Amino acid sequence: MDAILSRPLTRPRSLTDLLAFDRFIAVGANSGGDQVVRWLREHGKTVLAFTDLAPALQGAMRGGLPVLAPAECLNDPATAFVIGTVRQMEAAELLTGPLGVDPLRVFPFVNPMFAEHYAPGAQSAVAPDHGRIRACLSDADSRAYFDRVTAFYRTLDARHLVPQPRRIGQYGYDAPGANPKPGAVIVDCGAFTGDTVPDFLAATGGQCRVHALEAFAPNFDKLTATIAAQGWQDVVNPLPLAAARTKGVIAMGGDESIADGCAGIGLGAHEVQADTLDNLFLDQPVDYLKMDIEGAELDALEGGRRMLEIHRPVVAIAAYHKPGHIVEIADFLLSALGPCHLYAAHDPAWVFHIHYVCVPRERG
Repeated sequence: MDAILSRPLTRPRSLTDLLAFDRFIAVGANSGGDQVVRWLREHGKTVLAFTDLAPALQGAMRGGLPVLAPAECLNDPATAFVIGTVRQMEAAELLTGPLGVDPLRVFPFVNPMFAEHYAPGAQSAVAPDHGRIRACLSDADSRAYFDRVTAFYRTLDARHLVPQPRRIGQYGYDAPGANPKPGAVIVDCGAFTGDTVPDFLAATGGQCRVHALEAFAPNFDKLTATIAAQGWQDVVNPLPLAAARTKGVIAMGGDESIADGCAGIGLGAHEVQADTLDNLFLDQPVDYLKMDIEGAELDALEGGRRMLEIHRPVVAIAAYHKPGHIVEIADFLLSALGPCHLYAAHDPAWVFHIHYVCVPRERG
């Protein structure tokens, strides 16, 4: 029985399976766990407690809930666990292994965005195209990771989430031509607070030019402050713009009290300026494009199709914000930049946040 429980699930699960429970424990007394608690309560569920491995947190209260050691959690068949920590695989293995929790009572991180991925039918709608996309991936590590991440979304079992060994930093990849080279002109869409600039500087030995697009005002303010504090003024050109399908004004929102990595288009009533990558960069060279813009990636790619076809940059792009993006973004890259090498990797912390790295053949 133990050997059976140690294997990741193969049977499909969806949000329906999670919502069949009424009582929950949030795994991780942190901001991720807070998101889980908020989502569960919004759906009428009772959260009994947090659980966390950190002894310093155990016995405390967080948001009115006790923080328990994992061994203290009530092993009640009617209570489910939802993992809020970034260490999804490790938490799932601890619960289902040493603690003996039935894997069918353990679920991965959930918030409004990922609830869409877990909805009934969301994965079956794109599954017929998985084999085609997998066949286009250019190395065995990418194909193995693709198999694991699609199994995760199909089963909601985080034990599938073995990290991709060839990932470098946030968007880099261990393959010929996959990273910026000295002298590169880099376009960073969704520059946030400048968190990817150190990776660009490391890859290029400090010899690059970064056009950093960030439309959300609190993020942009932190970006410009970081540029000044780090002395990056000669390297980074901050642009308070959203990359979009067409030029204009668009609605955007997020938590204005912080630099919000989840700020996105259509999430609020604040108007921001938007422009296309074609308008901005068609007449100047672009060697590397990084894009992580909270679900607006396809619109931004369409607004830059001519630039991509002419300059043929390496593209590193998030493909996890919407269920169909794992297929649709890969198809776009293969169409606009083929012949090319296509690799699949992920965010450094959240292994189910799939990224693609597309290297035009002449750059690899």
